[in-house]
Parts: sequence; structure tokens; C-alpha cells
Amino acid sequence: DEIIIFGGALSDANDAPALGRMWSWDGESFTERTPEPMPPARHGFGMVWDTARQEIILFGGRDGDVLYNDTWSWNGEAWTLKAPTTSPTARWEFGMAYDAARAEVVVFGGGIGSPVDNTTWTWNGSDWTLEDPTNSPSARFQHAMGYHAGTEKIIVLGGRAGSTVIDETWEWNGQNWFELEPN
Repeated sequence: DEIIIFGGALSDANDAPALGRMWSWDGESFTERTPEPMPPARHGFGMVWDTARQEIILFGGRDGDVLYNDTWSWNGEAWTLKAPTTSPTARWEFGMAYDAARAEVVVFGGGIGSPVDNTTWTWNGSDWTLEDPTNSPSARFQHAMGYHAGTEKIIVLGGRAGSTVIDETWEWNGQNWFELEPN
């Protein structure tokens, strides 16, 4: 019954030093949390509530020139570094959302160094799977991504590829991406 806030940076520069602090919000006040172990400081990572496993999943991000591809879980009391057999390449500013219809976490795109990525990965609670959709949004980072309960699909909106702003909307149905054409 609380919101967990972790990491971040005091600047939006790519090489900005990351913060490694954790806070909880109970609806009335913030409390700094200092569990050990804790994920290394980072920004540009993904963090979502995994309803099926009743834990927060944290993946990726960066601290200065260091890109991460580690997976952590928070069960309300402690962080656990997961040891998946397969893992997405290190990345930051990607999209990440929990897909309630399929009980998995979905990661799409992000910066993987100087290139930008357009791969789709799913987390089942113990391992990552690289999905192989027939259709896929173009490579991008800094896009919005969330789950739409009414359609039971993941939605990706916008993003950037270098200095190019992308004005597209896509949905993921668990097997494939489809571009939408909203008004």
C-alpha cells in the first residue's frame, strides 16, 4: 500500500551521475528506505508492478557511461537481484509495462549506446524472452508505454530516434505489433 521511488538524476544529460536513493510514499508522507542490498544508482530505467508475482520489477538504465541490463525485484521488504538465463541487452529510456492479460512484463526499444533499439522482450518472473513479431515499431527511445485494460494490449506512443521525433501509436497483443491510426 505504498508507492516506491528509486534512482533518477539531477540533470537530463546522458552522462549525468545517477542517484541511488529509494523512497516510499504512503499517501501522506515520504520515507527514505535504505535496504541492503539495493540496485546500483541509475536513471532512465524501467520499473513496474508485476501483479502475478506481487513484486516490483526494475530493469536496465544507466549511470554516466555505464548501461545496465540487470533485473531486480522488490517484494515490499527487500530487493533481490534476479539471475535470468537470458536478458535484454543493456539499455535506457525504453518502454516497460506490465501486461495483465498475459501476466508478463514487456520491454520495448530504448537506447543501447549510440544506436537505438526496436526489440521486444517479455519477463515471466524468472527469465526474459526475445519476442519475434512479424511487425514492429521502428527503433526509438523516450517513448510512452502502458497497458490498456479495456483492450488488454500494450500501447506505445511517440518517442525519438536521434533528433527525430516519432509521431506513431502502436499496440502489442502478446504476439505482434500493430500500428494504430488514432484521430
